[in-house]
Amino acid sequence: MTDSHSIIRVAFQRVAPHASNIQRLREITEVIAGNSEAPEEIVARLRSIMVHEDITVRTDIRILINEIRHIVAGNKST
Repeated sequence: MTDSHSIIRVAFQRVAPHASNIQRLREITEVIAGNSEAPEEIVARLRSIMVHEDITVRTDIRILINEIRHIVAGNKST
C-alpha cells in the first residue's frame, strides 16, 4: 500500500465514520486522489485546501491528514 492513491483512499475510509461533512471530504479526497503525488504532497495540498473551508471541514481534513501520516509511518516500519 505504498501507492499514494490507495493511501488517501484507505485514510478516507478509516476517517469517514468520524467526519462531520463526509460529502465534502469525499469530494476533496477524489480530487487529490486523481493526481499522482507523494504522501507529503498530498498533505501539503490538503493543508492548502483547508484554509478555504469552514471549521468543520478543516477539522475533517486534519483528521484525514493524521490518518495519512499514520498509514505512512506504518508502511515505513514494515
